Amino acid sequence: MAKVSIVKTESDFYAAFAKAVSEIDGQLIGRGDCVLIKPNLVMPAPLGSGEITNPEVIEAVARYCLDFGAARVIIGEGPSYYIPESHLRECFTRTGISQIAGRLGIEWVLFDDHNYLTF
Repeated sequence: MAKVSIVKTESDFYAAFAKAVSEIDGQLIGRGDCVLIKPNLVMPAPLGSGEITNPEVIEAVARYCLDFGAARVIIGEGPSYYIPESHLRECFTRTGISQIAGRLGIEWVLFDDHNYLTF
């Protein structure tokens, strides 16, 4: 059976994420894990628009992974129905995701820069 945990917050996204995880199963990340964070970056929308995953939430998840011993954390996204492949890089830069990745020392990747299959 699936478990769901919802924690309300307006400022401390890290603490809220950690609490939500602890209410489900405790610790999701193990030492040495490789983690891919796939946010919803369908357009270079502003923070708080509700159209994309809040960059502060993405940062909290990435920091959580690092704090719990992940050896490698990657933030990755592919083009969506709403945005052509050529504009995906802008989603990472205008939303601040590329800066977050740089600050945390983690990678960010555009899926369309790598081999993939379109279904």
